[in-house]
Amino acid sequence: MKKYSLFFISFVLSCFQIYAQIFGLRQHNPEKYYSSLLPSTSTTFASVYCVNYGVPSNKFQNQILVFDANHHLIDSIAQPKNISCPIQYPLRVNAQVYNTGFEVDSLNSGFDYRLIVTKSDTNNHIQNIKVLSPFLYGFRYSNIVYLNNNYYLSISSNYHNGTFVYKLNNNLQKTDSLFLFNSTNFQINIFNNNLLLNGSSFPNCATNLSGYAQKLMIDTALNIISCKELNSLNTSTLSSCNMTMGIQGGYCKIQPLSNTKYLAIGSDYYNCSANYAIINAILDKNDALVSYKLYGDNRTKNYLDLTNYLAIHNNQILTLGVIGHDFQTLQTQQSKPSKLFINKLDTSGNEIWVKEFGGDMYYRPQSIIFANDGGCLIAGLRYDSIYASSIGLTNIMQSFLLKLDANGNYNALGLTENGKNVSNQIKCFPNPAQQTLFFDVPFEENIEVEIFDLLGRRVLRKENYKNYTAINIEGLAQGAYLYQIKTKTSFYSGKFLKTSD
Repeated sequence: MKKYSLFFISFVLSCFQIYAQIFGLRQHNPEKYYSSLLPSTSTTFASVYCVNYGVPSNKFQNQILVFDANHHLIDSIAQPKNISCPIQYPLRVNAQVYNTGFEVDSLNSGFDYRLIVTKSDTNNHIQNIKVLSPFLYGFRYSNIVYLNNNYYLSISSNYHNGTFVYKLNNNLQKTDSLFLFNSTNFQINIFNNNLLLNGSSFPNCATNLSGYAQKLMIDTALNIISCKELNSLNTSTLSSCNMTMGIQGGYCKIQPLSNTKYLAIGSDYYNCSANYAIINAILDKNDALVSYKLYGDNRTKNYLDLTNYLAIHNNQILTLGVIGHDFQTLQTQQSKPSKLFINKLDTSGNEIWVKEFGGDMYYRPQSIIFANDGGCLIAGLRYDSIYASSIGLTNIMQSFLLKLDANGNYNALGLTENGKNVSNQIKCFPNPAQQTLFFDVPFEENIEVEIFDLLGRRVLRKENYKNYTAINIEGLAQGAYLYQIKTKTSFYSGKFLKTSD
């Protein structure tokens, strides 16, 4: 069978549109929609997960599109109804792929879910679905790992006020479990032949009154070995408020780098203010600090929960954060612009480069993976309140894919379907246009738009243009026009047709 370097895009099919590297999905509540890129051993795939609320409000169905390395559509796979698309990184064991997820209660119009593990072949066709919990209201599940012929995963339940760690045999049957009262776990990793959990409020740890992240080590028999709270990573204290920098529990990832050290990344309050700063730290196996890097200024910078914002490959590390996201105003934050914050470093903690993209609208990054050329692919959501209002819809979210090269420079990402290129770097719409014209120039600020007639005369100019802002062209005569778009880093051109009403 021919091997492909693939990425998968799973989405609610009836809502799918494609603009440049933007996958547009319309849906009622933007906070119920997630977009992720999930790597596996031999393939690279992107998964866009959308909850399509209808009547009853909890029913949805997802579909996976499969593209090859040249972005040609080669497969389309319908997912079972009311089964989530994968968000956590998948596990590959031999020729099988395992994902954690949830199933929605189809008989209840509320938000009742149960934890599942799906077993698929390498072509992403589900072969088995194993249910591991009864229907619960509000829970957070981890990834799944394989160690010594057993599978391990966790579920943190609001209903039970704590975390269950499950041990499964090769048939995905539960053989043992550990309950951690009043705790939350986000991820499980393997570290020195034991299990490493990262979360908060674990037993045998500090009081956790400050909400800092914790690293819990347990053995394969589910016995607790040790717990470390990441509440003081820098060596100095901020004298103005008598505080040290740590990592908050809700925004932390801990990833082993070798048998002797691990990476801890997250966010904490910066310089005694309400703004968050991003922290990347490397600690040895005894939890002693090896290296520490802080990214803080007068803007809020943080990593977001429920996102795959960390990738490691060939002794290099990529992290994906956001500038301008405010957790206190989550439901209204989409009306404010934000930026992507991408950091590349080596496994010794040395910075290779830092890049920022966006600022033209609200961006919510979800995932980052390495690409075959040493660059990376980034997936997430974007929202623009001006565009949403202009078309009469209050909640519009679009899923985006951003490609960077090995040096962090922006690359246009095009997709091909049935041999036809269906995307460009930017979008001019509607085209033809009658009264108003819009432009979509993703990830760019300080945009200047100029329009020329076919004789080369400039007939219109807009400085400091904001994405999706309407441009009035009623005063232009019918005919063809050329446009030029300038940004701080790029230049684009194209043409459109002006028609009568």
